[in-house]
Amino acid sequence: MQSSSVSLISCYFFENEGIALESAYAGSVLEMTNCVLAGNTGGAISLSRTAATVTNCTISGNTGGAIGMVSDSSCSLINSIIWMNDHNGETNTARASIFDPDGGMSYSFSLVENIDLSGIGNGNLDGTDPRNVPAFVDPIDPATAPSNDADLSLAQRSPGSGAGDIDANSTAVDVRGLPRTTSGRIDLGAYEQGEAGALGVDL
Repeated sequence: MQSSSVSLISCYFFENEGIALESAYAGSVLEMTNCVLAGNTGGAISLSRTAATVTNCTISGNTGGAIGMVSDSSCSLINSIIWMNDHNGETNTARASIFDPDGGMSYSFSLVENIDLSGIGNGNLDGTDPRNVPAFVDPIDPATAPSNDADLSLAQRSPGSGAGDIDANSTAVDVRGLPRTTSGRIDLGAYEQGEAGALGVDL
């Protein structure tokens, strides 16, 4: 993607061999809302000299890490979930979720695995606390990438249920076309649970 302003709403990036989404030209602006990036090899998002806003997105099951930033990039992560990604064969490191050597990331109302955001910004959850596993209905293992075999909607017991900032997202529907808000609340990630979300089962 060359220097430009791009807005992506309710998009799926599944099963790519290589980086799923890359912006590497000076002055680029990227906005993503209600998007899913999962089961890709080579990383989910790569930013260079780009200002990005990622709102209500779910990034999971990718090898090569979730978000990588270099060269004067910035990224605001809002109402989003980054969970169970892999970097160099490891899923339990901050690098598997975020690579941000220049400190260009900002976070609000988000859950990022292996990073404690509870004291950073507003409304963030602690991604090192086992109680904050997002409880996807059918998680995706990065070891299976490239793959699209997953259901990354939230089970009823998910800590991401109703945990978002409703004012940060003005879209009417989620990535599936279901109402984006429920009873004045908004979930984290690309999927809205609705009144009767799946229960989810631990195996």
